[in-house]
Amino acid sequence: MSSTLWSNDELRRYLMADRGFFADTSTLENLHDDFRTAARAQLAPIVQRRLLETAGVTTDPDGIAYLAFELLDNHGHWSSKRNWMIMSDDPWAYLTDWVARRARKAYASSVKVTGPDDRALAGIAAASTRLGITE
Repeated sequence: MSSTLWSNDELRRYLMADRGFFADTSTLENLHDDFRTAARAQLAPIVQRRLLETAGVTTDPDGIAYLAFELLDNHGHWSSKRNWMIMSDDPWAYLTDWVARRARKAYASSVKVTGPDDRALAGIAAASTRLGITE
């Protein structure tokens, strides 16, 4: 599985192999590196495009690949999301959507700044007839 582009079956094999059965950690690290390379090539461009369209932000493809790895690694090797990905007819699409949603949520929560006066100010702006306030 060292090629840059993985098929759906290769992704499924990675998900099964990464369930913690390796005695040799270097083999597992190589698999993780190969996965991040494949994720960078296959899902990062799609996630980047979605984030640019929906949030207007640019992102790093390596960062997206690491997020995909972390989602899989931290979500548990026997989790329902991971199990569904194995059974899904398009595990790459499922993973891409999961990563895009998580990245969008992370961005939204990191830039959201609200104060106690936000609701009151919005009400004042909505009720105002002054052009400079409502525009």
